[in-house]
Amino acid sequence: MRPDDSGPTGRALVAIGDGVMERRGEDITEGMDRLARSRRENAGRSPGETLERIIADYTRSAHDDACLLAIQVN
Repeated sequence: MRPDDSGPTGRALVAIGDGVMERRGEDITEGMDRLARSRRENAGRSPGETLERIIADYTRSAHDDACLLAIQVN
């Protein structure tokens, strides 16, 4: 999305670093599936609530750094 785009309002972009998705000894598709499941479970929530839930899931089993960013267009 460019700063001058006039896309739909109320949409959010959540960007994550690879540390949120990857786990040692785990196939990358498992992490991708985990994030897809989280997206479905958090549909309709605010970006802040979505990030809180992703972080809560991440901190249960992670051993890497994490980077998350949420942007909402109003």
